[in-house]
Amino acid sequence: MSISDNIKAIRTQKGIAQAEIARRLDIEPSSYHRLENRGDKMTIEQVDSIAMALGVSRSDLLNWGEEKGTEAVEKHSIRKLQDKIKELTTARDIAQDYVEDLKRKTYRLSIIFYSIINSIGEKAELGEKQLVEDDELLIMYTTIFTDKELMTIFEIMFNDHPLLYSFFKDMLQQDIIDASGRMAKLLLMHNAQKDRSLK
Repeated sequence: MSISDNIKAIRTQKGIAQAEIARRLDIEPSSYHRLENRGDKMTIEQVDSIAMALGVSRSDLLNWGEEKGTEAVEKHSIRKLQDKIKELTTARDIAQDYVEDLKRKTYRLSIIFYSIINSIGEKAELGEKQLVEDDELLIMYTTIFTDKELMTIFEIMFNDHPLLYSFFKDMLQQDIIDASGRMAKLLLMHNAQKDRSLK
């Protein structure tokens, strides 16, 4: 940009009219108009006077619009921060996807846990079937076990399927499967009893 362009850009950015600069320089507006348009033909004194009237340094007036060292550093820092924010956002999205995937897997493990309990209870002819939902297209039953029947099921699992028993016990103890339900609490209670009896 030329000096004239820089003066006009600074004046426009600061919202200062040519007449105001002329007043500050104590010259006629028409004289200032010609002076501003001279640009590169101005003397150093004229450049200094206009810079003072605009409230900027001579260096700022001459280099206006060019990236200055500190501005370049600031812009670079801002770009680095923006890149870091993008990285963090991506990492957060990946973490959220991972958490959601874990929740789905945990939910599936819970379903498997309850399905195995129902299957062992059914084979041992324990529990009472109750109608859960009855509509024209779907009839669903669930098996209700007493605490005593559940303890029997866990004993069967402990004796006949020790790896499965140990797996679910570990999943419950590590809170991978929700341990707040009645069946989960009873399995942990059964395990505690087994631990005491083995000592």
